[in-house]
Amino acid sequence: MEWLRYRRLLDGTRGDTKSLLRRLRGFGAVGHPARGQAEELAGLAVAVFDVARRDRAGQTHGAATVLAAAALTRTGHAALNGGARVPDDARFCFYNPLHGTVGRAGPRPVCGPCAERLRDFRGAETLLFLHVAPPGGELTPYYRLPGLFHTPGMGLGAVRAAARASVRAS
Repeated sequence: MEWLRYRRLLDGTRGDTKSLLRRLRGFGAVGHPARGQAEELAGLAVAVFDVARRDRAGQTHGAATVLAAAALTRTGHAALNGGARVPDDARFCFYNPLHGTVGRAGPRPVCGPCAERLRDFRGAETLLFLHVAPPGGELTPYYRLPGLFHTPGMGLGAVRAAARASVRAS
């Protein structure tokens, strides 16, 4: 099982987002498709991050919202790394959305490292749990937290739409 403390998720997302914004300053032409997508995702991640900060009552909603911001930021990095837009129908890894998008695979899209663990019969080790309670509290699978990742293996377009709706509603 992979698990992540809320504070580490929060700090890591903040750092990843700042890194993406710095990379954008030095990345290619303004009209480049990968740059445009990365700029959009970075802006959306910053807005979602602000929503999470305001919603931190009990941290559970905040954790799922910060997880979405982290996934959007990492997708922005992936677009810049690949030099092309990540398709809207690319789906996030079912077991851990922080692993990134994995194409349009079946009902449970799985990234390479998770697929390897599953082949080795270590599937339970792949699922991301977030530690959002006080020390000594429960670990919760990411998809059981209220917020933007309400369905494991969501597509980039669905996460973007949920993020936009969350920002508008706040």
